[in-house]
Amino acid sequence: MTAPRHIHLIEPMRLGHGPLWLRYMIGALEPCLDRLTVTLPELPEYESVQRQFPAERLRFRTFPWHGDKMGWMRTIESARRVRADATIFTYLDVVLRKAAAAPIGRLAGPSVWGVWFMPVPRSRASAWDLSWLLRRDARRQRRKQRVQERPPRWLAGAWVCDPLLRERISPRAGQTIGVLPDPWPSRPAAGMADARRQLRLPEGKSLFLHLGVPGPRKGLIDAVAAWRRAGGLDDAVLVRAGTMDPGESDAMAPLLAQGRAILHEGYVPDERLDLYLRACDWVLMPYRHHEGSSSLLSGAAAAGRPVIAPDYGVLGGRVQGSGLGIVFPHLSVDGFADALGRAAGLPIESFAEALRQYSAGHTVADFAAALRAPLGLAARAS
Repeated sequence: MTAPRHIHLIEPMRLGHGPLWLRYMIGALEPCLDRLTVTLPELPEYESVQRQFPAERLRFRTFPWHGDKMGWMRTIESARRVRADATIFTYLDVVLRKAAAAPIGRLAGPSVWGVWFMPVPRSRASAWDLSWLLRRDARRQRRKQRVQERPPRWLAGAWVCDPLLRERISPRAGQTIGVLPDPWPSRPAAGMADARRQLRLPEGKSLFLHLGVPGPRKGLIDAVAAWRRAGGLDDAVLVRAGTMDPGESDAMAPLLAQGRAILHEGYVPDERLDLYLRACDWVLMPYRHHEGSSSLLSGAAAAGRPVIAPDYGVLGGRVQGSGLGIVFPHLSVDGFADALGRAAGLPIESFAEALRQYSAGHTVADFAAALRAPLGLAARAS
């Protein structure tokens, strides 16, 4: 394809650490283009993104954030008001699922691309389980799988974060599917003691960090249950940083009252993510039915911190295959508790070389090269 000179980059929703990924994409694309237009939600966490980048070849367009389905539709429709050579959706898979009826190809222009983050989990029910097959969530899962298996004709190409997902997509003739490494930004490295002082976390304790957005997939409830059962954690503290659901707050309350856990509730901005990773000894990633990768694994590796994760999906395979920490049987609270007890007796330095090697292959420069390649882009000479 002819390399585009003007790209319209659309951040269509508020999802996890969207600003962090948007920075990666702007940083990769802006040096290669005559013009880059970015459409993004009008939310406080995106204000720093707009301040970070020069305005010479870059234009930001904001839209009011509603969070409902019509809000998504209005965002997609805004694409037709930008005459660009190519349109890129930062969360293509979610857009396809939430606004499947929208004629995205016609609205967004001649060349539509996107980042496809999450593999759709395979059905856990038997093919003969009619009660499951007739349920609404079963029908919804089948619709997601159909979109994943056979992308729409108007899609020029997509990037995925998991080799697993690329294997499950059956591209049409002419569609390109590339793989993006989960990157982590290079920041000044704070030592553990300094990071703990800045975050007001205790020194002299082993800290086990659970970080991220709320919801069952992240497994915080399992982490709390395992923490109660695990032995050998007398000098350890469970640290939770992120927004919370009411049920998660209730589950943590007894541990907080006992002084066995610390809660820093609220959105964690990008500039503080590294501090939390460097302040802890271990990173907990007890994800449930999560088949894909995670940029948090790259963050933990960059900080030199081993992880505890289930033996499931891409994440479990990478942790076990590359020696990045400890795995436990998927969905097993007892197995998770056993892993916590084993981790408490292990020096994190024993994982240092494996973590360094993994981090070296998941840099922002690797991400930029993988994003540019299918578009035929190259950074301009300065």
